[in-house]
Amino acid sequence: MPGSLFAVILTSKQQEGVRRLQDAYPSSKIYTELGGNIVIVADETLTSTIAEKAGLTKEHSDKGIRGAVLKLNGSFAGYTRQTFWEWIENVEDSA
Repeated sequence: MPGSLFAVILTSKQQEGVRRLQDAYPSSKIYTELGGNIVIVADETLTSTIAEKAGLTKEHSDKGIRGAVLKLNGSFAGYTRQTFWEWIENVEDSA
């Protein structure tokens, strides 16, 4: 299992961006239960690769998918569903 986590925040055409990521990654490498516009991806790659797979690059600009990819480094804090924190723990344990 990869050791880096990325947050993909989609601002338009969210369903299309999420579908592209689901097609690109097995379910064990993505977490989609944070809301319709946020996807967490586990992969050992660059933010530009994640953006490409989500359809956020210039080459895909005609599709209307808009958003940002953020690499999550080190520690994680916040408030959200318990399943998210369990998923992160599982990813870290498997790295």
